[in-house]
Amino acid sequence: MTTVPRGIRNNNPGNLNFVGQAGATKEPGPNGRFAVFKTPREGLAALRRQLVLYMKRDKIDTVHGIISKWAPPIENDTNSYINYVAKSVGVQAKEQLGPPTPELLLKLMRAIIYFENGQDPYGDLVREVAYDDPNAPSPPSNHTGLTDLIKSGEDIYTAVTGKSASKFDKIMHCISEIASGALPFIQKRVSFDLTKIVTGAAGILGGIALVLKGLFKKN
Repeated sequence: MTTVPRGIRNNNPGNLNFVGQAGATKEPGPNGRFAVFKTPREGLAALRRQLVLYMKRDKIDTVHGIISKWAPPIENDTNSYINYVAKSVGVQAKEQLGPPTPELLLKLMRAIIYFENGQDPYGDLVREVAYDDPNAPSPPSNHTGLTDLIKSGEDIYTAVTGKSASKFDKIMHCISEIASGALPFIQKRVSFDLTKIVTGAAGILGGIALVLKGLFKKN
């Protein structure tokens, strides 16, 4: 029977000590000291958060510095750990890493997970967490681009039919609510700016509306 590594079993792939992390508990037993998280995502988020704290709060910006603090030599083979992570990240052990970008965090997280557990069973979840910045500002709830797009659609509807867009507006308002909720979720998973694209589409539709209005006035 294969034994599940302690970090994987605890949903704590970085083997972080329990220090009262939100949502975590201390592993049971007389020798328990590591945090136990409810889900793999929570444990990965804690790993990411700890790396960011080291790099931003403590100003530690080398693999040597990070791993020396993460796994001190009093109870770890710290040198082997440092060499493994540095090689995995593609830097020298004492080379400055720069700011904690999502891509850098992803590389550090994957290296730490594998060294701590001998495996990484999380797949794309590690990337999702590495790229999920909890401090990023939330997008505005009304999404200007979507609002402009719907207004342009109303103008076209009125220009073509000569009727009030009240019913159209109600339908599009529902679509707007759905799209407004979906846009931030989709944006996290694509590299281009969806808001700019939607705003551009609004401008095109607005121009079409003006042309149609002009044609109807001439007739």
